[in-house]
Amino acid sequence: MRNFCAFNAFLSTLEPRNHKEALEDSDWIIDMQEELKEFERNQQKYVKELLKKYNLDTAKINHTPMGTNSRLDEDPLGTCVDQTKYRGSNLILKSHLTAVKRIPRYLKGTDDLSLFYPRSDTFDLYGFADADYARDLVNRKSTSRMVQFLGSCLVSWSSKKQNTVALSTAEAEYVAAAACCSQLLWIKQHLRDLGIVLECVPIYCDNTSAIFISKDPVHHSRVKHIHRKIREDAIGTRNDKAKLSSSSWNPKVVMDNGIVQVTIAIPGGHVAEIQYGGMKNVLDSSRKVNSRGYWNIFWTTEDTKGEDWLHMENFKVITEDDDKVELSFSTQWSGDQNSIPINIDKRFVMLRGSSGLYNYVVLDHDQSFPATTLSQIRVAYKLPNKFNYMAISDDIQKFMPMEQDYKNGQPLAYREAIIWTNSSDPTMKTAVEDKYQYSQDMKDQQVHGWISSGEFPVGFWLIKASTEFYSAGPFKQELTSHMGPVSLIDFFSGHYAGQNFLLSVQDRERWQKVIGPYFVYLNKASTSNDPYAQLWSDAKQQLQKEIEKWPYDFPSSEIYAKVHQRGSVGGQLLIRDRYLSNELIPASSAWVGLTAPGEQGSWQTETKGYQFWTKADNDGNFIIKGVHEGEYSLFAWVPGFLGEHKHNSNIFVHPGDQINMNEIVYEPPRNGPTLWEIGIPDRTAAEFFVPDPSPEYINPALLSNEKNKYRQYGLWDRYTDLYPDNDLVYTVGVSNSTKDWFFAHVPRRTENKNLQPATWQIQFPLNNVNPYGSYTLRISLASASAAQLRVRFNVNPTSRPHFTTSKIGLDNAIARHGIHGLYWQFSFDVSGTLLQNGMNTLYLTQSIASSPFCGVMYDYLRLEGPSS
Repeated sequence: MRNFCAFNAFLSTLEPRNHKEALEDSDWIIDMQEELKEFERNQQKYVKELLKKYNLDTAKINHTPMGTNSRLDEDPLGTCVDQTKYRGSNLILKSHLTAVKRIPRYLKGTDDLSLFYPRSDTFDLYGFADADYARDLVNRKSTSRMVQFLGSCLVSWSSKKQNTVALSTAEAEYVAAAACCSQLLWIKQHLRDLGIVLECVPIYCDNTSAIFISKDPVHHSRVKHIHRKIREDAIGTRNDKAKLSSSSWNPKVVMDNGIVQVTIAIPGGHVAEIQYGGMKNVLDSSRKVNSRGYWNIFWTTEDTKGEDWLHMENFKVITEDDDKVELSFSTQWSGDQNSIPINIDKRFVMLRGSSGLYNYVVLDHDQSFPATTLSQIRVAYKLPNKFNYMAISDDIQKFMPMEQDYKNGQPLAYREAIIWTNSSDPTMKTAVEDKYQYSQDMKDQQVHGWISSGEFPVGFWLIKASTEFYSAGPFKQELTSHMGPVSLIDFFSGHYAGQNFLLSVQDRERWQKVIGPYFVYLNKASTSNDPYAQLWSDAKQQLQKEIEKWPYDFPSSEIYAKVHQRGSVGGQLLIRDRYLSNELIPASSAWVGLTAPGEQGSWQTETKGYQFWTKADNDGNFIIKGVHEGEYSLFAWVPGFLGEHKHNSNIFVHPGDQINMNEIVYEPPRNGPTLWEIGIPDRTAAEFFVPDPSPEYINPALLSNEKNKYRQYGLWDRYTDLYPDNDLVYTVGVSNSTKDWFFAHVPRRTENKNLQPATWQIQFPLNNVNPYGSYTLRISLASASAAQLRVRFNVNPTSRPHFTTSKIGLDNAIARHGIHGLYWQFSFDVSGTLLQNGMNTLYLTQSIASSPFCGVMYDYLRLEGPSS
């Protein structure tokens, strides 16, 4: 509770942690009373010394500090007073010595008066505001007066001349009420830090017109000039739009709603400072301004390759009113071949009462622009070392090493992965650190961030209420937060997809896209009892609030689709599989999405448009809300069923549409009855055996949940550890896929450490083989990285394969600790002549061994008998 009031009280340094403890601590209350008595004694002593110093100790007592009719002007004919005589006291005079002498006469008769703060559990906060219209005779400025009470206790007060000239009594009173409101919000935030959450805080004002203006939004359009005066009065400077100032590094604009203050460089549009919760800057001030909070895009044209840090050329205030400030930082392509041929508009939005900042970018490729290809779009925030606790999910949270630890670490198989032993924190043990260990599917990384150290830590979070603006849908894996400390959003990249995963805009093609808005959210712990859990829980609650508000109504860009410009598509997805049931099967928990028109699976690599996905209920019912106007293909896939559904016709969505597709029937690929199957068709390898990491390569943060084991470093080499001499052999009906099927089919190291292709065997019994029948082998892959599969039945594994794939996959999920990448599906027609009664052997060879990361992750394998 230190520095609780705006006018500091002297409190004990051994204070309780919250108000409840204070009220229950009798010793603390006694200490408080003693300190207040000491303050009272010091006050009387000070008054006596002041009166004696200025020869007023025998003067008469005045009952008020100033006469009710006193109206002071500049008094140009008055006699000057030597100001040096009064410096160091409250009596700093010009020509009003007579009026000022009344103040110590008042103090002489009231030196025993003091503020009384009784013990109470009532924490009602309220304020009183008043104004003296045109009180100043020189410039006709009014005086704002306000007091704030906490229960019956006066905690803050002020009497201050307004910075602007009010044109009416109502204006003066309204400006005073706004100043009172600002102070109450400040106190309210401090109370929240102490665990006291208040909802409605009343302000009492005696001017009817000012009350009507504050309560009725209809009047707001008529009082814009007052709103501007309030802003000028608050920041103490005259300007036309936002608070502008200069510094040694760049001009800047400041956005401030009383909770968060954000400083952005002009015209570049880089976030330079974020003040919150007593921290002057939650970003790393030691870095250059353009590398604290920034965007960048990697791009190529026919002649040029570059990285654009989105350093904008133009600045404009789009909106500034009581509820919102929106700023635009933009650049128009000038024809310069060394710059990205796209018009870019970077927007920042701050809302009243919001503990954070919204940000989005509008990309616009005009028809007159040349072709360009984008390979990555991201936004990053770099925080100071004070932020040392990272939270990605409920089960991935940890104290992180510092960037210096990374620099001092021992590099492993690639530069992003290091093993560190000499940590800046001596309590930390040897561990592996790799930013890819914290990657998540887009649908699972809607909130992540950092928490600072200290008694009442601050949380910094990136929140995405929707996945519609991501490329490749909600199942695309991307980076999140990682050592630095860094928080980032990769809206589009080749991670877990490959170098050929690109966004290409053709010559003379018009293309526009809004990326975001996302929300930079800040919170502060109100208790020292597990503040990390408190802040993480609060961040998740804020995510739900943002989801409920999506699509947002505040972005001003004409390209951003508001709720009335969107439609919805719903229906029920059912499954027809005659080998499982004669009835239609509800597609429980199916994922259903609308994406740009394309063939089956095209949405996995679709990068230019928006994607709208939802998860069906247990009966297969779904509704996709907030869909932009346009033409779409409808895709769906169902956990537990092979393949995916593509609707037979495209869907056209118009603003306000509520399209009901009724029943949609999906027939999964199947030619005959299942003879055997391995795995679960869910597009991941998570159900297979994932080994423990080598002891020297453990990341302790990933040990708390078994499902995160695949994130550990070096698991590709564990295959050789488990199968040093011979490759995996799996026997249908005997082996268990969760224990006996390695999650990744990778090369095996020989004794001399060379890599060689691994050939896995599936042994399976068959009866009554039809030599004239056609069997079907189905293999779906959760990932492929520079791989080639060769398939053989009942022949020497070195002989010519019966089936082979081309070289497939570049998603690098094995090296980057993924459990899936892009989905692949293969179907092989197997002649009955290749099979035999009794035991059969299927050989699966991953034939490329140029790297330990070459390989595949199987999703599901199934052998079907001839159609009956």
